[in-house]
Amino acid sequence: MVVDSRPPYVNYDKDGKVFQSVVQGQQSVELPLMVRLPAQAEHAIENTGNKPFHAIRIEYKRLCEQ
Repeated sequence: MVVDSRPPYVNYDKDGKVFQSVVQGQQSVELPLMVRLPAQAEHAIENTGNKPFHAIRIEYKRLCEQ
């Protein structure tokens, strides 16, 4: 995920459990930021701040052997 606006937020994994990424706990991070996240459900990031959260999700999928 590439993040270019980062207000306070909560991350959820694909099972709906809360998790904190390594950079999420850091107060000061230079933007834009690229971070690898585990599988997530749609709309799995909840913005708890008052500024917009803006990111681009890039999904890598493995090809199945046939």
